[in-house]
Amino acid sequence: MPVSLPPRAAAEYYEYDLAMPAKNCVPELATACLPERVVLLSCAVQEGRLHLLQLDAGPDEWRRSGKALKNMRSSFKVLASGQS
Repeated sequence: MPVSLPPRAAAEYYEYDLAMPAKNCVPELATACLPERVVLLSCAVQEGRLHLLQLDAGPDEWRRSGKALKNMRSSFKVLASGQS
């Protein structure tokens, strides 16, 4: 009999935010400099297998859509074996 699992419960999830520092930044404005590149990772371990979602964003995209990209990353799920 198939078992219905709650969303994201079939695997163990980890989320990481990586930011590459700005190449050119005025020292006086260092706290306002956007990263050169942002990488958002969602990793899932299920049945001994690693599943990975990577989202990359440049400074302009990160400024406009950072929250939406984080929400997209959090929606990543791996279905249990036998589910579709």
